[in-house]
Amino acid sequence: MKTKTKPVFGALSFNHKKLIDLPGHIDFEVSEDNALNGARRNGEECPGALGIKSTAKLEGRKCVKAEVHRAVVYMDFGDEYSYRGYPSSALRREAISQDKGGSFDPGWYRVRRLSDYEIKRRARGSKGSGSPQGRPGHKRKTKVKNMNITGRVRDIGGKPIKHVRKPATSSPNITRSKEATV
Repeated sequence: MKTKTKPVFGALSFNHKKLIDLPGHIDFEVSEDNALNGARRNGEECPGALGIKSTAKLEGRKCVKAEVHRAVVYMDFGDEYSYRGYPSSALRREAISQDKGGSFDPGWYRVRRLSDYEIKRRARGSKGSGSPQGRPGHKRKTKVKNMNITGRVRDIGGKPIKHVRKPATSSPNITRSKEATV
C-alpha cells in the first residue's frame, strides 16, 4: 500500500532522499537500555532516535535512520522517501532535559503528524497573527515610565479619607512647660 506524498516546505531532503510528511502518528518505545546508552546533544544517537530505530514501524517497515530534534523528527524507513514528523510534548520535554544533563525516562512516546491546517499555515510562512503587536490593527501603547498612581489611591467611594496626625510629643522645636498648659 503506497502512502500519499505531500511536498514539504522547509528541509528538502534527509539521508539523500526526498522528504515528505508522515502519513499518520507513530508510537514507539524507549527502553531502559536506550535511555542509558543514548548520547547527549546528538540527534542521531539520542535515546529517542534509538527507540525509533528499534521499535517504530511504518507499514511494516522498520526505521533505518532517525534524528530527533526539539521541533522536528526525521526518519528513513528504507524506501524512496524520508519522513518528517513532529515530537509530542512528552518526547520534546525528555529530549531537552536529557540534552541539559538530565535523564531520559523510558516509556512509550509518539511522533505526530501535523494536521492539514498546520501544514497549510507553515506553507504560508505565517509566524503568528502577522502583526508585531499581536492583534492586527492595534498599535502597541508606549510604556509610561514614571506614572504617579498615588493621587486617588486613598479615595473610598469618591470621598477622600482624612488622615488625622497625632501631634509629636517630644520635638526639639517645641518646649512645653507646666505654666503654658495651665
